[in-house]
Amino acid sequence: MPIHQTNEAPQNSQENEAVQRKEQAGDKATKQGQKPAIQARQTPIQAKQKPVQAKQTPIQRNTQKSVVQRNGGDDLKERMSSQYKVDLSGYKEHPNSSFPASVGAEATIQGNNIHYGPGKFTEQNRKHELGHAIDNTLNGTPKGDKVINGQSIDTTREAAADKIMNTPLQAKAEPVQMKTSAGSSSDQPLQLKYEWGKATDTLYVHKSNYKDVQGGGMYIISERPTEVTVKDGVKDTIKPGTVVEYDKNYTDESGMYIRVRYTKGNSTKIGFVEAGSIERFFTKKEKKQLLKEKKKEEKKRNRRLQKEKRIRTENEIQQEKQELTPFFRDEANVGVEVEMRNVTIIRNDKKHWKEDGEPVDLTTGGPDGSWVTDQQAEEKAIIEWNTDHPKFKDSNYGTTFQEKLDRFNQMLDSTQIDTLGQLVKLAKPIMDVGTINKKYDKVSVLSEANKVSQTQVNMEVPLANIGKMPEKQEDQKHDSANMFSGGKAKKSKDVFVRSRKAANNTLGRMLEHWNEKHPQSKQKIGALREVASTLTIFLYTGILNGHGGTKDSQGVLFKTGAGDLVRTALDSDQKKFLWYMMNKTTDHDFYISLCYDAIDIYKHAFESGVTTDKAEEVGRYVHGEAKEVFKAVSSQRIQELDDLYENEDDDDDRLDILSELITAHSTTSRWGDEHKAGTYGDSVNSDVISVSTYNQDTDDPDPKLDDWAPVDEYHRNIDVSGVSTGKDFPVTRHEYNGKHLKKVSIPYILAEIRHNDNDLNKLVRKSRYKLKPEKLKKIQQTIKDVQTPF
Repeated sequence: MPIHQTNEAPQNSQENEAVQRKEQAGDKATKQGQKPAIQARQTPIQAKQKPVQAKQTPIQRNTQKSVVQRNGGDDLKERMSSQYKVDLSGYKEHPNSSFPASVGAEATIQGNNIHYGPGKFTEQNRKHELGHAIDNTLNGTPKGDKVINGQSIDTTREAAADKIMNTPLQAKAEPVQMKTSAGSSSDQPLQLKYEWGKATDTLYVHKSNYKDVQGGGMYIISERPTEVTVKDGVKDTIKPGTVVEYDKNYTDESGMYIRVRYTKGNSTKIGFVEAGSIERFFTKKEKKQLLKEKKKEEKKRNRRLQKEKRIRTENEIQQEKQELTPFFRDEANVGVEVEMRNVTIIRNDKKHWKEDGEPVDLTTGGPDGSWVTDQQAEEKAIIEWNTDHPKFKDSNYGTTFQEKLDRFNQMLDSTQIDTLGQLVKLAKPIMDVGTINKKYDKVSVLSEANKVSQTQVNMEVPLANIGKMPEKQEDQKHDSANMFSGGKAKKSKDVFVRSRKAANNTLGRMLEHWNEKHPQSKQKIGALREVASTLTIFLYTGILNGHGGTKDSQGVLFKTGAGDLVRTALDSDQKKFLWYMMNKTTDHDFYISLCYDAIDIYKHAFESGVTTDKAEEVGRYVHGEAKEVFKAVSSQRIQELDDLYENEDDDDDRLDILSELITAHSTTSRWGDEHKAGTYGDSVNSDVISVSTYNQDTDDPDPKLDDWAPVDEYHRNIDVSGVSTGKDFPVTRHEYNGKHLKKVSIPYILAEIRHNDNDLNKLVRKSRYKLKPEKLKKIQQTIKDVQTPF
């Protein structure tokens, strides 16, 4: 609690309040200190300079004693308070102070302290200084207009104070509602602050020079005295557990002793005790308040922590979202398919390679891929090296594949090799393709140095990118059409781009029909990107296969066809949407739409030499393939067709039934009865459909049926699968698992880059080493960009 000491000098305050004084003649302005301005009743001084702020040392008080006028019971202050409606009870008056003389004044006021020089504690001077207090409360404290001895002095408000001084006072003070004076505001200098404490041990109250400091030492009310020292001797003792008041910030010079205040008998005692002998003591009221504040603070802390956690989580999620695109780009694989045309393998068992299938697995497979047959011609074939498919960066951006092939060819040129088994062993240290299939261990090998290897890139591409038409400039680099380059791929690129546009138009019409019929489960184009890609691949593959020629007619060969994409790439909602639009809607025949799209695309892409008959033939071809890919046939219908086939006598009718039955088997392997059960799976049996029971009519053989019955064990559904290799190439799903984003996956489809003049294939061809670094870097960047999801 505040204790008002005698002979207090004006405090070294930080607030901008004026100190007021009566100035004596002959004062000169000096650099202004940190203290507020001093006002004074004075002889007129013309001063134009503004106060200048500067640091100053604490004010040294006069050592002469003076008497403090206490707040209560002062008739003059009470009468002036009542008359001007201003509370003056907080102002402390200090007679016989030496401070006014230090600034050439009779009296000064700073904050709520008024100092009077010796013999100047008169009623007129008091009315004048209290008049300043009233004026400052009503009109604000002035800033000062001159400097004397480092003190800011104000002389602008003397007339206002004189007016109050000369105004007669009322005879009797009456209780009124007072205005709070500036001197009693909460930002005034700090006073002594006591807290309740409890003695943890016997308190020995030590003597000190406290009175000497208060009487003649340095003492600023805004700070605790700094010159108090504890003297030898104990003047009192306090029992352990006794509750006292103490000011933990009021210490002696050593910092070992703190000031305490306690009651003994009817007297209040003050002294210094060892700081470590007191602990904070809380009353019940204080404990209750502390508990309340603690709970409040805990709630505040929890809210802050929750907010920080939420912000941290949001930032982490945003960071993970930013990581998704580069993650999938870097996870995408790149491999090489090498036709080793410089090596011919010849069977010695008088059998043709096709008797064992196409292709034939020559090795078991290893870390670097496997060897299979290619370009089978009776007992002869070449070796195709299907490499492993590492991440692009793990292949040193294409360098690894060509290095291995070059090393292998160098060893082959310098080593005599007679059998395939020997060749596999020769390759083992360079390319680990597993062990030889024992059946072909003794197959002869013929090395033909005049022939070169055919190398081509196999790369994974985001399925959604295939059907996506780039709309923004920055998306152009992710366009899947960038996989096509070179003169040989010009027409196939045109077919691809037109197929993609037609697929998106078809999807748009499907979406319009769906949303009209299913207002409660409307779809958006963004959720059907894989459907657009499936339709794109179907049209592109069907048109080029319908045109005729081998897989070389396709500048880019998508190794998972539309039929398998329906199963392995589309999610349940996409399958449901596509099945409904192709098989359920009666408003539009999308099979016919795809047929006419194919005719239109073919006419534009193959302008020269295209006849109407040829265009319509391609259209019919695509229409038939669409039924195999998208038509859903129930198992009941297959049984009906099977019964009709067995019981039909007419060869022509029997032929038609067999055609439909083969188509039914193709489609049921893709869809089955899923549309009835309402579930859609993601597995596929094979991209070849078994129809061995319908190879031929054994009861009444007819050569014409050979057009419909496959000569091999399996009927190759080339256009449904998208490839003619007969191998399964399901989509790959790369999956991201972060701290917050879990199981985010994107389907990738394998694309084989055809033709030697395609820029991407130059990355793994023998001519790679002739490429300029900037060209090589551009090819690598193109692959990375195409593998990056939109």
